Amino acid sequence: MRLTMLSVLGVVSLSLSTVALGMSEGERKFNAKCAACHGKDGKGQTTMGKKLKVKDLTDGAIAKYTDDQLVKKIEVGDPAKKFPAFKGKLSEDEIRSIAVYLRTLK
Repeated sequence: MRLTMLSVLGVVSLSLSTVALGMSEGERKFNAKCAACHGKDGKGQTTMGKKLKVKDLTDGAIAKYTDDQLVKKIEVGDPAKKFPAFKGKLSEDEIRSIAVYLRTLK
């Protein structure tokens, strides 16, 4: 019982700290799944990002895609560019939250 209570308190504490930091679900998922290559700022200037020549997500090109197109891109990935598919790894809502978050990168 005590261990369960501590686990619940830990989850609540983590959720509250994320809210306190003003981090959206999309930003949290982006940081967890995308930032290793794209960087937290989206510029792609990480070691892996440079190696894979990832796109700079802050260059304005995102604006030409609809949210549905971004969701599809994230779902299917691009194996030729070593961009993993996230369908089945993340829920559609999680993927959509990343797509929405991408529009905030400048």
